[in-house]
Amino acid sequence: MRESLESLLDTPIWRTLPSQQAGRPWLKYLILVPLGQLAFIAFSIIVVVPIASTSLFGTAEATLNKCLTSHLMLIVILIPIVGAVVYDLGREVVVLRKLWRGRQRAELPTDRPLLTHAVVITEYKEPLDVLAATVASLQEQTLAHNTIVVLAQEARDPGAEETFLSLKAAEKSFFRFMCTRHELQPGEVAGKSSNENLAVRQLYSRVLDMGLDPFTVMVTVADADSYFDRVFLEQVESEFWRTPDGRRMLFDSPINTVRNLAECNLLVQCYEIYRCQTVTFNHMTMQPCQSNYSMMLGFAHELNYWDPDNTSEDLHTTLKAIAYTSAPADCVVTVWSLIMNDSVTGFRDRWVQAKRHMWGVEEVAWIISLFPVLRWRVWYRMLGITADNLLKATIPSWIIFCFPQTWRALMDLGPSTLSLVLAGCILSFCYGWVKFFAREAFMRKYILGHRRDILVPMQWWRWAILVLSYPIVLPISQAIFVTMAGWRMLWHAVFHSQLKYVTAPKQFSPKAAVEMQQASFSFTGDG
Repeated sequence: MRESLESLLDTPIWRTLPSQQAGRPWLKYLILVPLGQLAFIAFSIIVVVPIASTSLFGTAEATLNKCLTSHLMLIVILIPIVGAVVYDLGREVVVLRKLWRGRQRAELPTDRPLLTHAVVITEYKEPLDVLAATVASLQEQTLAHNTIVVLAQEARDPGAEETFLSLKAAEKSFFRFMCTRHELQPGEVAGKSSNENLAVRQLYSRVLDMGLDPFTVMVTVADADSYFDRVFLEQVESEFWRTPDGRRMLFDSPINTVRNLAECNLLVQCYEIYRCQTVTFNHMTMQPCQSNYSMMLGFAHELNYWDPDNTSEDLHTTLKAIAYTSAPADCVVTVWSLIMNDSVTGFRDRWVQAKRHMWGVEEVAWIISLFPVLRWRVWYRMLGITADNLLKATIPSWIIFCFPQTWRALMDLGPSTLSLVLAGCILSFCYGWVKFFAREAFMRKYILGHRRDILVPMQWWRWAILVLSYPIVLPISQAIFVTMAGWRMLWHAVFHSQLKYVTAPKQFSPKAAVEMQQASFSFTGDG
């Protein structure tokens, strides 16, 4: 019995983590998880609520009436409500303050050598002007002189060589510039993960040839349309030195895709603002990496780089880091300097992107395959991160209102209780409504104001439509791009073990391209 228990709690040291393929036999069963939760919710509402409402609601009405006539009880009720609002506003102020500091120059140590930075830009048939804008933002970095830029290309792209030569001719030797060409191998999945896997492996060999310690090289992986703040690499390095031992940490900047918001349709506009705000203002707690993130090259080598048979590479890398470091409180360090990426503008293309995002369900299957390998505490935490996201995506809170029993229960409430419930819901919604656009206004004026030259301006009347339609558009966009996309991928997983990677179409707007060319990119990075 003791040996059986030990087998659950302990695992052989240095055992290699299975690849993504190990979890694929479990994919077809993932749909049972939300179906089971849905069945439990249905049973509770259809069977339990009608029985409980008869006896509880009358008592609740009487108790509430007594509370409303007692000044002491009103104070007791109001104190936690006011406290929650004050706490929430305090968090907002702290995050905005950190974002403000993230756009300032960072103080770096002077008693030791600085890190070498390597930025890996993955691309496949991307427009040249998109890549040129990304490279231009790297030329403007305060640490550009200490940076290696790797253009990770695909061998199947017929224009890859021409693209690289055009970018190299324009970059004016601000940094060391190299490219890699990935050829898809049997068992690999086309996409960012397999591409950067090869690119960083070749970078590791190049760094060794240069005589550098891989644990003195900070690698930042980025999408092709990543417009870096000029102090981004400086802020990454500052966070590294502020961490007691940052060698085996991930460094992640909150995602921001509002640069071309004016070019998006209404549903996409509302959802992208919501998505960026949700990630940014929850970065005080544990957030998996998204799109652009950094780590030491030595740590990437220890993690065996990226899995070439994986699609959701950012979440997968976060989970590998958690497993390797035995699930610390937080192995992802926030970098409060923002990288701006583009949103996918059209509804159909955004739906394709939403399905690719929701294919992150494959990580739940992979975590299940890790049970024999990891310690129980580590495995359970990783399962919680992935399964919780799966359930939140597929079972939204509003689903309880799809049952007539819920509405009947609400109608059975006494007048005082019903009024209080409605008032609470309306006030809470209005508070979120105001906060949503207040955040965005502050971000655009104070956090992104110095980068207004690359923001595509949106007319006031489109902002007015967005504000007024928010109560309807936001839940619809969440239902489509999260809930429906989540169920679609769970259904796909029943019959398929992989998802075909489709690159999101992005094009740098002509107006923004002209403004970027007019902007000054002559900064040499010497401080």
